[in-house]
Amino acid sequence: MVSKTASVFDIVNKLKDESDLGQIIVDNHGIIRYVSDDFKRVLFRKTKLRQGDNVYHSTLAACFHSPQDQHHQDIMTYSLDNKWIMKFEQMEVENGNTKWWLGKLLNRKVAEDSPQEMKWNLDTERLIQQISQRYAHEVLNALTPVYGILQMLKGDQENLAKYEPLLEVAEKEIIKGKNYVNDFLHLNLIPEPAPNWYRVDELKRYVEQYLSEQSPEFLPYINICLTGKSHHEVFVDKQQLRLVLQLLLKKWIDYTTAATTIEVNFVTRESGLFQVNIYTADGDDTLFAIDDEFMFYLHLVQQNMQKNSGVLKISEGIVLEYRWLGAGKLM
Repeated sequence: MVSKTASVFDIVNKLKDESDLGQIIVDNHGIIRYVSDDFKRVLFRKTKLRQGDNVYHSTLAACFHSPQDQHHQDIMTYSLDNKWIMKFEQMEVENGNTKWWLGKLLNRKVAEDSPQEMKWNLDTERLIQQISQRYAHEVLNALTPVYGILQMLKGDQENLAKYEPLLEVAEKEIIKGKNYVNDFLHLNLIPEPAPNWYRVDELKRYVEQYLSEQSPEFLPYINICLTGKSHHEVFVDKQQLRLVLQLLLKKWIDYTTAATTIEVNFVTRESGLFQVNIYTADGDDTLFAIDDEFMFYLHLVQQNMQKNSGVLKISEGIVLEYRWLGAGKLM
């Protein structure tokens, strides 16, 4: 008898040769044995199910007969909502001794809801921008007098030696807070690009130094490297690059495990093209599939990249791509 592992391996290999989108395999005990990459995020958003979960413990249970039910259909449909409808068909595995279920989407291409194509409500975006601006000004207004008081205390030479270490820590944290507020503001209200020529190794050192000062908690989880010629010059807005990179790393680190290292690779392989590749060695892309907050971060980064004549790509991780003309003009 063929093992379940071998069965699903053979079935999945066959499915990968087909053009259908939104595929799922459920075994005779209700365990989800396989979910196609293009369907993971949608399935989780609609049902809270992932590969390895049991459908009988979910809203999909009504679609499947129970293991004891002998009166079942070989073909059935299930509506995830008014836009997503699935068709389930029974298939024989283990030399025909067992029947599993193969599900496919009927009426919607999953690609329409991918990170690059997800549509966000423009009114909601404008409200977020207004809230960002309002709260950024409020927080900055609150920090300004505190920072001023610290400067006055630092001028008190009689007590400076006694309190100087504490004052330095407080000043450093206030500056970090102000930087985070400004970053949040610039993510939602994107400033005009200010590109310039930078050597790749200088750009790499700038990002490393900024992260070590502003986000030292990142350092155990990331490895920043360079592929190509270190003296190669690229035409980018270094503040914008640092901003989107820091945003993506922050969310990614919140999700990752202690044993995982996030690779950040500055790549210069040809003239007029610069890429920053962000990925993990294990290639885990679950975060892109299930986390709506991260999807919105990707949306913000995509808008930011577009204004800077760059491109956001999702391919074995995340790719930030910049192109420019020879005269130093963004494409």
